[in-house]
Amino acid sequence: MIKISIVVPIYNIERYVKKCVNSLINQTYKNIEIILVDDGSTDRSSVICDEYSKKYKNIIVIHQKNQGLSAARNCAVRKATGEYIMFVDGDDWIEEKTVEILKELMEKNGADISSIIKVGHHFESGELIIGNSYKMLLHMLYKSCFEIWGKLFKRKLFEDIEFPMGKIHEDLYTLPQIVTKADVIVVYHKGLYNYRHRQDSIMACAAKDYYYDLVQCCIEGVKTSCFIFEKEEEREDLEKFYMYHILWYYYNVVCIADEVYYKKASRNIGLFYKEIESEYWKNTKISYEDKCLFAKLSELY
Repeated sequence: MIKISIVVPIYNIERYVKKCVNSLINQTYKNIEIILVDDGSTDRSSVICDEYSKKYKNIIVIHQKNQGLSAARNCAVRKATGEYIMFVDGDDWIEEKTVEILKELMEKNGADISSIIKVGHHFESGELIIGNSYKMLLHMLYKSCFEIWGKLFKRKLFEDIEFPMGKIHEDLYTLPQIVTKADVIVVYHKGLYNYRHRQDSIMACAAKDYYYDLVQCCIEGVKTSCFIFEKEEEREDLEKFYMYHILWYYYNVVCIADEVYYKKASRNIGLFYKEIESEYWKNTKISYEDKCLFAKLSELY
């Protein structure tokens, strides 16, 4: 029976952590280890985690100084002993058959990654989609399923890959690297992951950093993901996605009207344009108007 490690980063979520952990304990698939990483909580979260570890042998608690979500996940991945690995945020919860369904999807389809979607997602249709890394990376990006949670991975995919420190969108940096290492990926458009929207969450509290970080994510996407695939049409499809979103997120930075972030985003896009200005840029399929904006920004730096 395959062992599955479930990674749960925790920071100051005493009101929510019990619901999360209880949903994992109550899974129909039982051969799991639950790794709770307390990232320097100052409320009762750490105490609650320790109470669970004393009661359940398959719950491991790691206490560390506050270093952020990426550090918590990286620490847990190194500690994990399961053949498969899954991520659940500490303020979320999953339906009781989630792990069982994800494992069955992996095994029935010979997949390296299986994925479900969050409850209430507008793409929830029960549809099953199977494909290679290129097809499924595009699918996840366009369907907004690029979060690291709600997915089951073969742990070997994380060899030589870590979540980046100091980034808001660590998922969008990391997931494309993992996906491109997989041969087969299956996505089940069934809502089994319950995502909690909180006003005090990292995403909600950092609008300026949010869009600036997304600009950087997409720039890195062009530099890495687009060049992993050998076929020209595959690179073009990914390029189109990332280039469009660089500009879309850039305009959001502008709309925030913060001069510091505006200058930082403009500078990074301008330098990025200069870096890739070559045959690659000449062959790009983005619109002439968008090319002009990139060129204008590059002239400033």
